[in-house]
Amino acid sequence: MRLPPTRWNPDDLAARIARIEADLKALVRVQTGAEAMVWSHGAHWIHPRHLVFGIGVATDALRDRLRADPTVQQAWRALLDRHGWPAVARNDVAFFVESQQTVDRDSGGNWWYHVR
Repeated sequence: MRLPPTRWNPDDLAARIARIEADLKALVRVQTGAEAMVWSHGAHWIHPRHLVFGIGVATDALRDRLRADPTVQQAWRALLDRHGWPAVARNDVAFFVESQQTVDRDSGGNWWYHVR
């Protein structure tokens, strides 16, 4: 038997996203000693699993270091727990890291074109 989908309050999810973004930015600063851009996108109002967090850092080397370290990503994912993101969706939320160097090189410095 299939259960009906759970409904989530989009305003509540948006508030949680804002808090997760702020904590993610602070956490990347602690992990790297560098500032980062953090944003999110996705259709979380349809289902909270449709969410992606982007992290923009200055250099390819820093990007590669963050991508390669599983403890870094575990710490990011723990923010979903801390802020009460719906448990059914936590494993499907994505985090990606990109560097300004790559965006400059591949997309003329335009983040919007690069990540779309």
